[in-house]
Amino acid sequence: MDIHFKLMENSTKLLEEKIQDSINEFTSRRRRMFNVVRRFKYPLVFLTAISTIVLGLELGSAWVVIQKNIALIIGALITGLTTLMTFWNVEEYWIKTKVIELQLISLQNKFQFEKSLGLTESRAKEFFSQYLTILGQQEELWKTTLDEKNDPPP
Repeated sequence: MDIHFKLMENSTKLLEEKIQDSINEFTSRRRRMFNVVRRFKYPLVFLTAISTIVLGLELGSAWVVIQKNIALIIGALITGLTTLMTFWNVEEYWIKTKVIELQLISLQNKFQFEKSLGLTESRAKEFFSQYLTILGQQEELWKTTLDEKNDPPP
């Protein structure tokens, strides 16, 4: 068997495995981040609705102070959850993770199609380069996030 063919076969198999492993990893991350986003969003919607109801009820003058205090506590919870969600930037991280996952799936589909037609060495290198570019987006996201956290406010 030709050594070049064997090397090409090994590198093609390695790239397929790397793409699939990355898809699995980003799918898992996306699911975890979606659950985190959901844990913030649903309580926020619920608390906002309850606050509106508490402030809108007309139970008489004896209840006004109690209603205001309940609404104040609920408002503080809403503010706290919103602040944490903004600080951790969970929604943006979830969306960017989903985008990277979809890009990897698209790359995998294109790679498998070209492989079925007969993949050349130069095209395999191009696919690997695209793979590294997609993964680089995740590194850039983390770098940007860390830079924003380390920059002191003006």
